Amino acid sequence: MLRRIRIDIRNMGVLGWILYSSDRVLDRFSAGRMRLWAFRFYAQPISEHPILPASHRRKISVGQVMPGEIDSRLFERPAGAIEERFQAGSICVAARSEEELAGFMWLHFGALRERLVECDFEPTPAGRTCWDYDLEVFPHYRLGRTFARLWDEANRLLRNRGVEASVSWISFWNLASRRAHVRMGAQPVGWMGVLDLFGWKAALQSRWPFLLLARPGRRLHVMVDASRAIAIHRVASSAAASGQSFDRQKPHA
Repeated sequence: MLRRIRIDIRNMGVLGWILYSSDRVLDRFSAGRMRLWAFRFYAQPISEHPILPASHRRKISVGQVMPGEIDSRLFERPAGAIEERFQAGSICVAARSEEELAGFMWLHFGALRERLVECDFEPTPAGRTCWDYDLEVFPHYRLGRTFARLWDEANRLLRNRGVEASVSWISFWNLASRRAHVRMGAQPVGWMGVLDLFGWKAALQSRWPFLLLARPGRRLHVMVDASRAIAIHRVASSAAASGQSFDRQKPHA
């Protein structure tokens, strides 16, 4: 038992483990009617250059797919979820190897209706940001370049629309994913904790208003500001173009 706890703390961090354990206890003893969620928000600047060279892009085809183009069952998501995403205006970028689905990711412009926590997440500044969510690479393709191919295609689509950063949330206890985002150049842009007690929701967040409340049947509306991450990326890009060094932790924008 103690060994398992030590492994979990190593994988989640101390605070992440405390939050995760609290959610599990609430969920178990309330039959799912009480939950605790904690997120970190990240803004991923849209790269001007592809991750992979053209010579590595032949085996798997990657592109935007239209509603009905891929059998929704292949996504392995709850019934009706894929149709709902398309109806809401989300864009799906999918990687395929012949007729097999290798991976996918979703992009959304404007407020995203999150099913899990019943929140509407809206990235700002409007027109220069979007939301990216549910990036999945199926096990057989995880050791290859599918992940990078998906991001290359997403970046191409977003550049064409004038988007400068995509925003996403990651569970606070998913330390591996948070570190992976940072390695890709993503900037942390806030955090949020949501306590749901029998449908009554209270959220504490890192920006004003710091406390959000919603009664049963109502949704929380959460603004996530990526302005600082966009400014840092602009300064870093300018510095790189002029051959100067730049410390992302100390921007002067």
